[in-house]
Amino acid sequence: MASQASPTKRKKREEYRKAHKEDGLTELPKKKFYRQRAHANPFSDHQLEYPTSPDSMDWAAHYPAYLTPNSEQSMTEDNDSRSALRPLTRAVTVADIGCGFGGLLVALAPKLPNELLI
Repeated sequence: MASQASPTKRKKREEYRKAHKEDGLTELPKKKFYRQRAHANPFSDHQLEYPTSPDSMDWAAHYPAYLTPNSEQSMTEDNDSRSALRPLTRAVTVADIGCGFGGLLVALAPKLPNELLI
């Protein structure tokens, strides 16, 4: 049997949502209102792909705005996104590989505004 939120917690969550709709504010969800999992089990059944090294990662999937000129054209000729890596105009310099929600990247982004973070 799935557990349900207590009436008090449910009421607070509804009041929170209603207040933000009326104010027109957009904020990140409050953790106290939602159950979240901070990590993914690498042994679980999923379709994530793990590159053997950063050099074999297709960063263009995450940063299409930083593709080098003509790299899209070469990809359409190849038609296989796995066989050819699309080079970027800038390198990804910070990769947060922790198992949290990305708080480190949120804190680093203003301090490293010209870097690519993932």
